[in-house]
Amino acid sequence: RSVHATPDGTIVVGTSRGGVSVKRGDGWRNWSMADGLAQDEIMDALYDRAGRLWVATENSGVSVVQATGKVVHYDTRNGLQSDVVYSLLEDRDGSMWVATAGGVVRFTGNRIERFGAGSGLPDAPAFHFLQDAKGVLYVGTERGAYRRQGTGFVPVSPLLPRDGVPSLAEDAAGNLWFGTINNGLLRLSAKSGVVDRFSSQRGLPNNRVAALLADREGSIWAGTNGGLLRLGDAPFS
Repeated sequence: RSVHATPDGTIVVGTSRGGVSVKRGDGWRNWSMADGLAQDEIMDALYDRAGRLWVATENSGVSVVQATGKVVHYDTRNGLQSDVVYSLLEDRDGSMWVATAGGVVRFTGNRIERFGAGSGLPDAPAFHFLQDAKGVLYVGTERGAYRRQGTGFVPVSPLLPRDGVPSLAEDAAGNLWFGTINNGLLRLSAKSGVVDRFSSQRGLPNNRVAALLADREGSIWAGTNGGLLRLGDAPFS
């Protein structure tokens, strides 16, 4: 379900069978229910800078494995808006953003902030985060993409559809890419603010784009319900 790499090369893999596999060097370590994780499918998993393993689950909230091995669980009883958690992102300031079916949650030390409809976000599930090169936070929701502004959120652009946005990426030129549920792949130009659309009518395998990656060569990788697509610049005359 998820793959993340830490700055030291550690790879964290969240699986759909209730476990998290961590590769350091040539060795593997698996975290499972026997270690204190919930018996649930993993939606996302990553290490933060403090060495804690954060695990987002499909129906059991978030589990945090401390450096000592102690596991702390968070759900609707102690801070989350929903036990359904889609993704995680560690902010540059060290706080942790959590996307749930009930909105966005932010962990800052022992403080928990919940962002719902009153924060500028729609009353809808939040799916995925992106922090761009300037440090601006974006969140894709079931009803469009939003940008962090002040203490709340605002829509990214009136040109973007109010469609579900399960994936986000930023390319080397600063353009933002949005993978949607029904409208294919969208690109918001950093210079002009124009939105370009790439759908199944133009060769996209499927209009549901669940995953996006901008690689170091400048290509955009789109994981769709119909397969994987790579977009890259090509020479022409």
